[in-house]
Amino acid sequence: MRLYKTREAALAGLERVRQRGADLANAVVSLGDGKYATPSTSEPGKTWIVDMHREVCGCPSYRELNQFQDHKRPPIRCKHIWSVVYWKQRGGVV
Repeated sequence: MRLYKTREAALAGLERVRQRGADLANAVVSLGDGKYATPSTSEPGKTWIVDMHREVCGCPSYRELNQFQDHKRPPIRCKHIWSVVYWKQRGGVV
């Protein structure tokens, strides 16, 4: 079952996604080579890997947000990608 029926619907909830990413920023761990581990909010103890060179995440939310990706537009960032963005802005060690 799809969470979003259109790309526009996925984009409409982005402010909440950004805020959730900001909330996770303090838990980001750099793995080197542009990869970062971020915690799952729905599965305690699980982490998702974010590849910032390609700006992709292995989480189901990323796949759901980008199911309508047409490769003419940049991918939609999930909360885990946003958490790395905010972590870096706050001076996270790369």
